[in-house]
Amino acid sequence: MPQFTARDALRLMKERGLDIPFIVVSGCIGEDMAVECMKAGATDYLLKDRLARLDHSVSQALERRRLIEEKRQAEQRLFLETFHDSLTGLPNRALFWTGWIGSTSRPVVNPAICLPCFISIRMGSASSTTAWDSRRQIAC
Repeated sequence: MPQFTARDALRLMKERGLDIPFIVVSGCIGEDMAVECMKAGATDYLLKDRLARLDHSVSQALERRRLIEEKRQAEQRLFLETFHDSLTGLPNRALFWTGWIGSTSRPVVNPAICLPCFISIRMGSASSTTAWDSRRQIAC
């Protein structure tokens, strides 16, 4: 179809958010166009006179897709095991500290909501100090 190119089809696939293998089959695709399609996200390209490779190309594309999905699932499991308690499924200290460290660079909008508690450590023992609210003193 001369009016509808492989680049157009690839662009439509990306616009719709489809994450599927995309194999370009063309009768006269140039090397530059093939490289451009591969950079844009095509899985493979074939010439119409070499369709014997189609079986291998489809198998390879599906295998790549399966491996990518397995990797994504393994990364998700690793994240859950690292940052969530296995018994309760609730976030653990590692996730809390990661979030807390990331949020300390942002200014606190309402000090009454987020009140710091200061603890000073002296000679190996912790002694609590007080945190101040604009209305009253709060002991930690």
